[in-house]
Amino acid sequence: MGLILVFVALLPILLGIIAYPVGRKSSTAAHIYTLVALAVQFALVIVTICLCYGYMMNFTLPGWDISFVLSGVHGLSFRSLYLLVVTVMWLVAGVFSPEYFQKDPKAPRYYSFMLITLGGISGMFLAKDLLTLFMFFEVMSLASYVFVANNETEESNKASKSYLTVGIIGGMVALYGLMTLQSHLPSLVISELPSLISESAITKKQLYTAVGCLLFGFGAKAGMFPLHFWLPKSHPVAPAPASALLSGALTKAGIFGALILAFRVVPGDNNIASVILLLGVITMVLGAVKALFSIDIKQVLACSSMSQIGFILVGVAMQMFTDPTWGAEAERVASLGIGGAVLHMTNHSIFKLVLFICAGIIYKNCHTLDLNKLRGYGHNKPWLMVVFLIGALGITGVPMFSGYISKSMIHEAIVHYAHHSEMVGLFTAVEWAFLISGAMTVAYMTKLFVTLFVEKPENEAYVERKAYVSWATKILLSIPAAAIIALGSCSKIMDSLATAVTMSAPVTYGIRLLEYPHYLTWECLSGAVISISLGVAIYLGIIRGLLYKKGQHQSKWPQWLDIEEMLYRPLLVLLPNLLGLITRSIALLPRDLITKVTPSENHSEYGKRVKYKIAILIGKILDKLDPQEESHVPAAIEAAKDLSWNNRVVTDGFSFALLMACLGVTVILVYVLLLMIKN
Repeated sequence: MGLILVFVALLPILLGIIAYPVGRKSSTAAHIYTLVALAVQFALVIVTICLCYGYMMNFTLPGWDISFVLSGVHGLSFRSLYLLVVTVMWLVAGVFSPEYFQKDPKAPRYYSFMLITLGGISGMFLAKDLLTLFMFFEVMSLASYVFVANNETEESNKASKSYLTVGIIGGMVALYGLMTLQSHLPSLVISELPSLISESAITKKQLYTAVGCLLFGFGAKAGMFPLHFWLPKSHPVAPAPASALLSGALTKAGIFGALILAFRVVPGDNNIASVILLLGVITMVLGAVKALFSIDIKQVLACSSMSQIGFILVGVAMQMFTDPTWGAEAERVASLGIGGAVLHMTNHSIFKLVLFICAGIIYKNCHTLDLNKLRGYGHNKPWLMVVFLIGALGITGVPMFSGYISKSMIHEAIVHYAHHSEMVGLFTAVEWAFLISGAMTVAYMTKLFVTLFVEKPENEAYVERKAYVSWATKILLSIPAAAIIALGSCSKIMDSLATAVTMSAPVTYGIRLLEYPHYLTWECLSGAVISISLGVAIYLGIIRGLLYKKGQHQSKWPQWLDIEEMLYRPLLVLLPNLLGLITRSIALLPRDLITKVTPSENHSEYGKRVKYKIAILIGKILDKLDPQEESHVPAAIEAAKDLSWNNRVVTDGFSFALLMACLGVTVILVYVLLLMIKN
């Protein structure tokens, strides 16, 4: 029965490979083929989850170290939940894609990589061990590159290079972390990691090195500071359906990796928890600040995604900040942290699916993302206004919407820990960063809603009543919008969901919420009230006061304040030059040696003979290292005899530098082989 897991992971990849030649025949064929493929995948996922309910499925591909697992022992597990969320997101994006692309000749390529990316992320959420997870993580990262590069404009080319660079560097760093773990553990099966690590001889330093490398790789995909810069650059240039997937699903793949590190590799480690908390707070605040200054609708939503990832990371960190001496209270803080993080992951995926598809509908009709040119577009579009408003209220954490419940859990975890911790001041500061970031969320989402649906139309054509979206998109997008209200209005559903997913053994330690928050008490409501009140003040004072002049939103974010342009790109220029200087120095070393031993007229006869022999010896050594048609020995003799130097025959260049590079690669390969043999 476990064989079905292989189909869930690999079928979309196979269908994606076939999609391109099918789509080349006609755009209609591409649309139909993709929709059928997504419908088949959705049905397959539903069947898999139903078959797995109450059981645990395992399957390993014969002859391959590729293993899959799906647990249904405790009901709906985290893996099952996110597999379902991801499939629904792809289905909704797929239904909207035909009207977004219409007769775009690039559509077949987009559909092909859309399906391959679905296979990559599905395989990742089903991975039984870290190596399988890493393999599908890389498939997902490389295939989704096409999302960003799709338009082939100058902006998309630059953004796609940033996206690919972050993905490749992050992947390679994560691979080193995996190699470090594999060299000390007999297996990398995720559910067995705690016992394997406790029984191994791995030192704290080695474990921290591995965790740091893996967190770097997963954090890069999640959009975590300081690897966040690709998010606000990629979304404006990517097609809207792809933006929904990049923001709502692919960033959660990075969070999934961070969850495994936090709960299976270093559970309860306060040092790692402090790092995740710090990075989470910076990501949360910085993303919200950048969203305030943005005037591109998709860039606002992209910066918002970055901020919401920060909220989730704070929840992840709070689960790790536990003190065994607290007893039940420690378990309460941990359960609130992980419950809030997992639920906010799910909520954020739904929010961004709704909001980015709405942004895509607007762009499809107006061909601009500039808020100043989109003023009043939604005046006579009640369905679009209601759906967008639901997504906005959900992400801001307004009571009776699902975002309020997940944010309340994380907030409660911070408050409870602050009350019992000796670091009251620190966690009070974290709480206020949390509340102020929520306030900025209220402010920038209010900016979007007021500009699009309240202000007078910028263009008279916006007032015309015409079909602006298909009925299929309306129906499918209304479902996740309705879910935001349903889940927020019935907290028992969210509580049950939190219990089910946090009890899933492959991800967490089987934590369950010991006591659910009372969401309508002042203790919970106070956080939302403070954020909403501050948000209104920020909107009126900053957005409408400082950033709105002469009826136009102003983008006053300093252009030079860009970590990619300030730090990363200069480093990418500096490092090759620095390495080139080092390798050139090594390449010129033989010449310098022979020059040094060349006898001068001031030397005695004995000194000349000694240096003459040394020069011949160096020439012979060079013959072994860098064989050529002409031996290095005669050149060395001539250098010693004639007090001259021949740059042509001595290794002054690329051949010797290339030899050194090959030597470095060989050392790395030998190291990898030794690790494999050792295991």
